Amino acid sequence: MDWKDEASALIDDIKNYVNKIELSKKHESSDTRIYFEIETLERVTLIVSMDANGFIVCDSESGKKHLDIHEDNSDKPEKEISEDDDTQQLGSSSIKVYETIYSLLDDNSPKYREAFAGDLYNRMRSLE
Repeated sequence: MDWKDEASALIDDIKNYVNKIELSKKHESSDTRIYFEIETLERVTLIVSMDANGFIVCDSESGKKHLDIHEDNSDKPEKEISEDDDTQQLGSSSIKVYETIYSLLDDNSPKYREAFAGDLYNRMRSLE
């Protein structure tokens, strides 16, 4: 998998549902992990990592640290997978790992959910 291509596709896919999304300038991406800076519609900035395990909110402007961004968690096994959604616990920690960027945004940005639902509704109406 080419992570740079995956990152570019992800940016194109959600750019209409966030104020800003770009590759992080503060955190160095690698061949196995990409860092994004996402400003939600609520104007909250999230640092999000994408790797083979999924998506993790590493840090947010609220000051709450979610993950040590210098720690490599890519080799930690998945411990728990929730039946209710597409999130999982990573290793023995309580870090919330999202399988998709959509579930991460849905959990962290109510306005994302509204914007996405509104866009979906408009697309469905245009099919009539």
